[in-house]
Amino acid sequence: MDEPGKVELKKSILAIEKIEDPMARAEALATEAENINPDSPLIGEVFQLVLDTDPSFGARNRAYQALLPKLTPDLLQHALSMVEKHENEKLQAEEDHET
Repeated sequence: MDEPGKVELKKSILAIEKIEDPMARAEALATEAENINPDSPLIGEVFQLVLDTDPSFGARNRAYQALLPKLTPDLLQHALSMVEKHENEKLQAEEDHET
């Protein structure tokens, strides 16, 4: 990635991090995920922002769908482990609620 493109992406990431409204943040991430170059050295940062975003917004799923084909095997493995972790936490919360 050329340096000007990397600088612009870094600025976009910083701007997304400052968005307080979770729905607006998810929308911005979905747009960034759709447009990010698969070779970008910052794809991991965008992916981490998606992981940290409230899962109740559909835009987060669009961001995942846009990013998944672009992820390196290491990031893809991380994604799968995070999904498993979230599912386990959800199941545990449901079990705790029932008792």
